[in-house]
Formats: sequence, C-alpha cells, structure tokens
Amino acid sequence: MGLTANEMIRAMGAETALERLSVPVWFVMRDTRRRAAFAELFETSGMPPAASVFWNRWDGETAWIINTYIQLKRRGIDARLTDRFVPGGLCVATYDDLRRGGMPWRSYVLGCRMDRARPTLCEEVIVQNRTRCERPTDHYVAHWPQLSLRPRDDDRGERLENMVFHGEADNIQQEFRGERFRDALKELGIAFVVHGLTRNRIGVSGRDWSQTDAVLAVRGGSEYFRSVKPALKLVNSWQAGCPALLGVEAGYREERKSELDYFEVTTAEGALLALRRLKEAPGLYRAMSENGRKRALEHTPDVIAKRWREVLAGVIENGYAKWSKRSGISRLWAGAARHVGRTVMHKVEREKFWRALGGRGYKAATAVK
Repeated sequence: MGLTANEMIRAMGAETALERLSVPVWFVMRDTRRRAAFAELFETSGMPPAASVFWNRWDGETAWIINTYIQLKRRGIDARLTDRFVPGGLCVATYDDLRRGGMPWRSYVLGCRMDRARPTLCEEVIVQNRTRCERPTDHYVAHWPQLSLRPRDDDRGERLENMVFHGEADNIQQEFRGERFRDALKELGIAFVVHGLTRNRIGVSGRDWSQTDAVLAVRGGSEYFRSVKPALKLVNSWQAGCPALLGVEAGYREERKSELDYFEVTTAEGALLALRRLKEAPGLYRAMSENGRKRALEHTPDVIAKRWREVLAGVIENGYAKWSKRSGISRLWAGAARHVGRTVMHKVEREKFWRALGGRGYKAATAVK
C-alpha cells in the first residue's frame, strides 16, 4: 500500500529543526517588483509564516531566495532577508540579482545559477542539476518542490482521463501542440490541458492536481537549454502521484532509478504508446503512482533544507572563514579589483551561454526545434 494523498501532504509540510550555523546567512533580493510581492517579509525580522502561505507567488528567483530563506529560518538557521549585499557577510543571491549592482564584492557571495549562464560575480555557485557541477566551487541543490500542491485524489484509482502540461504552451515540443495529437488522445479517452504561467511570472497556477491522471513535459529548445533545467516537473508529478511522460533532460535522467519513475518520450507516437500501456495495464499505473510518492520523499522540503544546511556549512568552513580573516580594507580593495575581471568574464560566459542555447534571448532559445 503506497502513501495516501493526505500522508504526502503531511510529509511535504513537515519542518524538522536543523543544527544552527556559526554565522548568519543573508538572502539578497534586489529586484524591486519581486520584493513588492513579499513586502511583509521585508518589513519584519520575526519568524515568517510557512512558505506554503505564498504558494501563488513563487517564480524562479523568489523560489531560490525567499523560499529558501523561509524554509531555513523556520528550521532554526539564522537566515536573514535583505535587499542589499551585506559588507563582510555570507550572502546568497540569484544570477539576475548579481547583475543588478549593489557592490557584491564587499560580501562572500554564493550565487544561484538557475537556468542561466555561469555566474562569475560570486565566490561559489548553487546549481540545480548535477550535470552543471563543473568546478569544485559548484554545489548541487535540488529545486524546492511545488508547495501546497494538492495531490491526485486517491479515489480516482487507475483512471486515466486527464493529462496536463504545466508551463507555457510555447515550450511544448511542436508535435505535441497540434490537433492531430489531441485527436489521438481523444480516441484514448484522454483530455489534454495546458496550465500556463501568469505573464508577470509572479504567481504560478497549477496547485490543484486532484483530477490530474498523467503529466506531459516534453520541452522544445536546444539540448543545452534542457540540460540546465531542474527535475522539478518530475518531482512534482511524483508528489502528486501521477505517472509522467518526460522528454530527454539531464535533470530527469539523474533522478531515474527504475522504469517506474517515468516514461521517457521524444515523439507523439511514443507518448501515445506509453499512455496505451497505462490504459491496458492498470497494475502498471498503480505501481508508478505508488513509486512516485515514495520517490517524492527524497525531495521533501525537509530533505532539501538539510542539503542547503550541508552546503552552507561547507561554504562557511572552506571559503567564507578564510575570506573573513582578511582585513576589511584588504577584502574591499581586492574584491573591487577582482570584480572588474569578473564583470568581463560575466559577459564572456553570457555570450557562451547564448551560443550554446542556439539563440540570443530566451524566446529564441526555447523555440521548438
């Protein structure tokens, strides 16, 4: 007997205390629009409410910074939220905020790469899949799962009637977007729904998976673009108890332990074949659903918070402690000098990134190919 939906909700909501770190960690959010969406958190230093309260406000940057701040602070870590780089402090910031000024060289910065070019305006880097661990100062931390997700209703059993794509329709590989694919799904008795993201990127829909029976996530774009993505769509499908049909992506393959984890598909025909298997073998559907919820326990907020604590403790011991022993003047002038070279390298890395993606700008990079 696998985990029930309610048991999954409880596991995702657990907040187990962590051992404190030797120094405070400053989570930097410089983007004014995103700060405004979480204004109440910047107006008090008290204990924040559970991160699930903000389920409809997350986007990539806030999930890495504000969500991490909340998750760690509520577990006993001295995490602090700020709109600037704190001189002499250990600061965590996203790639985008590192580009927004604020003299980051005055701090020891841990940069969150997200699905961006390699950040150079920092000392160490958080990456969201293991493939992007390219240097000793790169640290893999899994993306937080979707919070306050309502899993698939247990009463649906092995029914397979509704399949969902969570994301912008433009990101779906071309052959999954046409009427031909939808017509083939209708013949199997399956409806296909696209849950897009809001245009301002603050407030993502798709919280209720109670009537979702399967997930499709086959992205277009270049192979490199897919290689920088996290395994979030897979983890969310596990949490929901929904079999997933996924494209070829490094993040997914890193997590795969058995054929029950997900179907890897590259064509519409391959997806239809997988769906027929699920239709014709109810036992397979049940096995994948139960396996998914079991695998989701490897990606609960408790597990990811523990990983964050491990990475931060290592950064403090191996990098920050040595850096902080220098005099303030030495750190300031040496940091400012390095920042000039790092700014040049930032531009170099960004150009390399666009070339690898196959187009300049995300619209070109994510174009269905």
